[in-house]
Amino acid sequence: VSPDKFRNLDHVPSSVKPEEVPIEAMRPPHVIVPLSNCEIEELMPVLLTTTIDAGVPMASVRISALG
Repeated sequence: VSPDKFRNLDHVPSSVKPEEVPIEAMRPPHVIVPLSNCEIEELMPVLLTTTIDAGVPMASVRISALG
C-alpha cells in the first residue's frame, strides 16, 4: 500500500481547533465553615471538619498538632 494513502490521516486540518477552555480568574482560598474549639482528654480520638473554598489555583491544607 502506498504511504500516500495514509498522509491525510496524519494531518489535522487547521479548520478543526480544540475547544478553548475559559481560564478562571485567580482567587484566594476562603474558609466557609471554620474549625470549632473543643476540649478533649488525652488519647481521645478527634475528627476535625471544615469547609474551604480552595481558590484558584487550588490551595493545599496542612494540619499539625502542637503539644
